[in-house]
Amino acid sequence: MRLRDLPHSGCVGVRVRPKSVSLTSPLHLGKIIMTSEVSRSWWPRALHLLVSGLLLSAHTSTAAYTVDASEPELETSQVEVVLGYNASLPCAIHPPPNDAPALTLWYIGSGEAPVYSYDQRPTSRPNRWSETRVFGERASYLPLEHPPVLHLTNVTTQDAQLYRCRVDYHTSNSRQAWVRLSVIVPPTHIEVVSRMSPVEVGQINDVVSGPGRWSSNVTIEPEEKPLVAGRRANLDCTVIGSNPPPQVTWYQQGQEVEPLRTEVQVGDNITVSVLLLDVTREHHGRQLVCRAQHPTLSDATLEDIYTLDVSFKPNVSLRLGRALNPADLQEGNDIFFDCSVDANPPPYKIRWLHQL
Repeated sequence: MRLRDLPHSGCVGVRVRPKSVSLTSPLHLGKIIMTSEVSRSWWPRALHLLVSGLLLSAHTSTAAYTVDASEPELETSQVEVVLGYNASLPCAIHPPPNDAPALTLWYIGSGEAPVYSYDQRPTSRPNRWSETRVFGERASYLPLEHPPVLHLTNVTTQDAQLYRCRVDYHTSNSRQAWVRLSVIVPPTHIEVVSRMSPVEVGQINDVVSGPGRWSSNVTIEPEEKPLVAGRRANLDCTVIGSNPPPQVTWYQQGQEVEPLRTEVQVGDNITVSVLLLDVTREHHGRQLVCRAQHPTLSDATLEDIYTLDVSFKPNVSLRLGRALNPADLQEGNDIFFDCSVDANPPPYKIRWLHQL
């Protein structure tokens, strides 16, 4: 643009192209030609237009560092991590030739405030900053990785966001990349819930709807406690939730035993098998197993194990100490006796009596 091309009256408009002037490039003012055709009265206005144009150029050149963050680019990196593990968010930007990063900023989505910055402008060493309310001390930038990554430790569910990385260069325009972090949360606990079937035994829909559709539980309980040696006891095995009713089998020390009876409560979908046991002291500590098997699902088997706790009166035995020989007892020597008591519950008191 030459000043002699300016009109002699009216307003003058100047359009400055943002990319035509660089802040680091020298301004070639010698290309502006001043001729005698321009009136001296136009010199102040021309100087004003020149300064305004320079200021506008500087403003637009600075604006080249601002990028549109309204929506992600077409290519968004995807990162998945399990809750509590570490994650690396890539800043997948192709750097311009013959230029180096000056400042790297990380944002959440299209937010305007950065949550992490890595300043590589000439200083004693790179300056790092992290928003404590977002990352705390868990974030660190690794610029030597290919591509560079923002490394997060001990990832939380709040870290599952869409992130934007923006890199400002020394002479080139800023560039940005998007990355979405997904956090996988594993199961914290497993709960088995028993549900009663809405179909009663004998109804038209009394069928199994598919494999694994058997939610039941099996429990063994004696009708009276405690179990006492010398008495008869009934033990109930209750199965809840099987439809059709299960096949119930009893085992004692690995051997199958026949139950006294088996009852089915149709309305409540409950099966109760009763075992009659003549309790002896030898039953103490033995295990009873009640096993319920679905009649149509061979793999659908549940069982409960019950350890018998039998109360019985003390059985006492008295003998000489093992180190003594009954045929070689001498007057004046010490004699030791062993008193063995077999009882359940264990005796709380033992008394020794002599010459009653």
